[in-house]
Amino acid sequence: MAIKPFTFEHMMNTAGSDAKIYHALGGKNSYVVPGYGNEFAATSQGLKVFIDTGWLICFGRNIQNDSIEEMVVPANTTGYVTISLDMTKENIPHGNWWEPNYTVEQNQVKLEVRSDLIWSSPSNDDQQFTFPLYSYKSTDTTTTLTKYTESFNNDPYRTLTLYDAKEDEGGYWTGGDIWQIGKLNDIEEIRLTFGYPQKDANYEWNMTQYVSIHKSQILGNSVNHIPLISRYSNNVAVMTGKIFHFRTNGDSTLSMIGDIYNVNNVESKRLRIRKAVVLKGRWHEV
Repeated sequence: MAIKPFTFEHMMNTAGSDAKIYHALGGKNSYVVPGYGNEFAATSQGLKVFIDTGWLICFGRNIQNDSIEEMVVPANTTGYVTISLDMTKENIPHGNWWEPNYTVEQNQVKLEVRSDLIWSSPSNDDQQFTFPLYSYKSTDTTTTLTKYTESFNNDPYRTLTLYDAKEDEGGYWTGGDIWQIGKLNDIEEIRLTFGYPQKDANYEWNMTQYVSIHKSQILGNSVNHIPLISRYSNNVAVMTGKIFHFRTNGDSTLSMIGDIYNVNNVESKRLRIRKAVVLKGRWHEV
């Protein structure tokens, strides 16, 4: 049978099919629901971590935490506090669903401390996924928590906004400044939005230019020279270039350095970054 209806009389509608349609209707967003409970707020006491109440929509799956959960992190480590999905395991029902004593032994979702992340897409039938709530760093006696702020709204990628100019701000010039982008192996693309003047006036940042730098370009050349329109003169576009240098540190962290040898170029200074976004690839456990 080629056509398989779900939301029709007498048809079987599974949790997985429901999750797929909810995921699509929600714009493929996976996120902590604002305003519900305490949004998984976390505190630490020594090596103990306490995760408060909250609600998570993860690839169309609804996950609730209705009480404060306590976990322990290993000393002198770094890692993550995650809500982890493992669809290879089974939930085991006990009794009949229509009877008051019906219960389910839940084995597919858990709150846990991990040293790594699994990035995949349950909506595409991958079986495991970890949604990071916090990253942590511990000593012998203390734990420092950092809330995860990355968005998970572009399956199968995740995005990290490095910079986003506010309205009426001129933007960010990169003369000699170093941006720490992230681990090279995790990065798929760097997307930059530049402002430039309108044709009929000197008002800057009212129009934009977009540049996408793929990992292959970074690996193939340590310098990227990007030709852009810096202004208009008598309705004729004046071109200049933004120069970005890339290098990796000893821990494979990628750095982007802007215009080191071009700091006095007036045309280059006109080209301010309005938004910088890193597109990251999937996390997979090896």
